[in-house]
Amino acid sequence: MLKKIEREKKIAQHLFYTSLKYTKTTDLMISIMKRWSSTIEETINACLEVAKKKKIISEIPTLPKLKIEAMKKIFKKVDIVEKMLELYEIFRNIDSYEKIRENEFGKNVTLKLSKEGINIKIDLSTLEEWEKIFEEYTKFIEKFLLSK
Repeated sequence: MLKKIEREKKIAQHLFYTSLKYTKTTDLMISIMKRWSSTIEETINACLEVAKKKKIISEIPTLPKLKIEAMKKIFKKVDIVEKMLELYEIFRNIDSYEKIRENEFGKNVTLKLSKEGINIKIDLSTLEEWEKIFEEYTKFIEKFLLSK
């Protein structure tokens, strides 16, 4: 469980710290967000299993929305988890957004997402902020999972 999370996290870090440095494209930005999404999904599943063993929850939900709600209940006073779960909603639904790509291959590469009145502008500084949140979140979750 922890090994799979660690593997996903390393791939995401490689995409962010290495690939993005040399290839500044919106497709790579989308790939990073999808990798973050799969890592977060793994952490959610692992946390829900641990929470069930600790009898914090009685059963593990099967639907993604219900899993997110369960995580919010388990970690209701943990800001980093709340922030990451909000971002996870964007990451996991990235394919449903309309995408506008600007300044491909440049240092000002920008991806604009829009859907149903929601507009999100993602540039390299936004990704850096999200990477910090992602790092802090995964460290917190690893500590939670190791405290079985």
